Amino acid sequence: MKTREDAVLERTEFYAQDLRILQELGFEVKVATSLRDLMIADLYFCWWWTWAFGPVALARALRRPVLVTGVFDLHEFDRRPVSHRALMRYALRAAGANVFLSRLEETQVPRAFEVARPHYIPVGVDTSVYRPNGHPREDLILTVAWLQAGNAERKGVPDAIRAVDRLRRQRPGVRLVVAGEKASGYPQLRQLVDSLGAGDSVTLVWSLYPTAVASYWDFINTVRADWGVNRTVPGSYVWFSPDGLSGGMT
Repeated sequence: MKTREDAVLERTEFYAQDLRILQELGFEVKVATSLRDLMIADLYFCWWWTWAFGPVALARALRRPVLVTGVFDLHEFDRRPVSHRALMRYALRAAGANVFLSRLEETQVPRAFEVARPHYIPVGVDTSVYRPNGHPREDLILTVAWLQAGNAERKGVPDAIRAVDRLRRQRPGVRLVVAGEKASGYPQLRQLVDSLGAGDSVTLVWSLYPTAVASYWDFINTVRADWGVNRTVPGSYVWFSPDGLSGGMT
């Protein structure tokens, strides 16, 4: 996974769950988010074929197993530069295994390219965490998407905004919440919301911070860590009441 921010792997469940699974299997997990971070390992686990050529080549040189998983986006493949397409095809045929997230891609991609050991494992939902709480349902639509230009369209965010604009005429209380990192696609989405006059019905850019238990302090500490403000301040603290300090005098 190539990213400029390692914390995205911890707060995005798609990645965080895989990391937890590898740790629970007994692996000492070391994360590499750029090619220069690659190291000698017993197993290489890669997200996305776009940058998998690096760990795949290293794993083959070391004769170590390597697995690549993610969404291939075959419909966008021909738009990529020729060199990039060649590297992605290399990763498909040279990996020890390729795990697709849909039956569609498990079928289509091997038809188009040489694919080593294709498998299909769907994305799942942890029903012990994400489950109805017994409260009345709200007129709320939640979608999670990185608001990068191109990705927001691929995830259908503009379509969701337009749909809610129509729906709110019949159900005035309906709301759309888009949770995702503000990126290059945000200004266009904001402009679309404003042009439709749907600002009261659409909220852009929320952050979701799942915690292991329903603990206020776990949530606060997770947010602090993400914001980079979870640090120690030297010195001692004494908490007191102003009334106690003054002895109750006014």
